[in-house]
Amino acid sequence: MSEVAEEYVDDIRKYLKEQQTVRVKVLDIKENGKISLSIKKV
Repeated sequence: MSEVAEEYVDDIRKYLKEQQTVRVKVLDIKENGKISLSIKKV
């Protein structure tokens, strides 16, 4: 499931530009350091 848009995101560059600032919500932080973020849930 995409946390950027309502549809499947195959290329994040279609939705966000490099160096663009966006607000996100932290969904989860794994023990290995991986952080799950969501733009949609902000």
